Amino acid sequence: MAEKTIKTIEGFVLRSSPYKESDAMMNVLSSEGLFSFLGRGVQKNTSKNFASSQLLSKAKFSLVEQKNGGYALQESEVISLPDGKSDLTRLAIFSFIAEASVKLISEEEASVIYPWLDQTMNLLKEKGKEASRALIYFCHLLGVIGYGLEVDECVVCGKKTDIIGVSFREGGFVCRDCGSASSKLTARDLKILRFCFKCGLSDALRVSFEAKESLALLKRLILYVEDFTGVKLKSLELI
Repeated sequence: MAEKTIKTIEGFVLRSSPYKESDAMMNVLSSEGLFSFLGRGVQKNTSKNFASSQLLSKAKFSLVEQKNGGYALQESEVISLPDGKSDLTRLAIFSFIAEASVKLISEEEASVIYPWLDQTMNLLKEKGKEASRALIYFCHLLGVIGYGLEVDECVVCGKKTDIIGVSFREGGFVCRDCGSASSKLTARDLKILRFCFKCGLSDALRVSFEAKESLALLKRLILYVEDFTGVKLKSLELI
């Protein structure tokens, strides 16, 4: 019985794991959900599907149903490829975005985060703002999976003034009366976090923060997620 095309999806490759000789198991995030399928021969650089199997490549994928009930890649058409071959910082950010997405996003949440991933990858075509783009994306990812921070008021008492820091245990901003020395952040850091968690897609176009401050906040958020979910993000070591 011939294989039957199931559907064509458009999305980003979050992971391409070697399988057998030159095959790979691919994980793709699309506006329709998360898809996993076998890419036969995609590890060969001579494969017509090689480019579309690369990390965070955006492509159209035609899938077929296999006898075992799984899916396999029939053909693909590249839409865009991330440019990071000669820049270790960009490669680290790409690895982080892909790993966080594949490890933290569920099937039900995929369609919600997809516009943000699409926007982020478009913005990352402009070099030099990688850290702030990744920070904004991760903040919205946290909101989607239920770990967003309360950034409008003190999460303990509801006070809107005299905010001095963040309590990750409580899940948001804290005021001077409710916070502690370990929760203190600068006014600049608090402003950045509030923007990142509150901004819309169009707002993200008009801002960027210093790489050093963005990376410092990003690392704190990654550790927060690891502590509360148990999910370890290996790319933390790279950034």
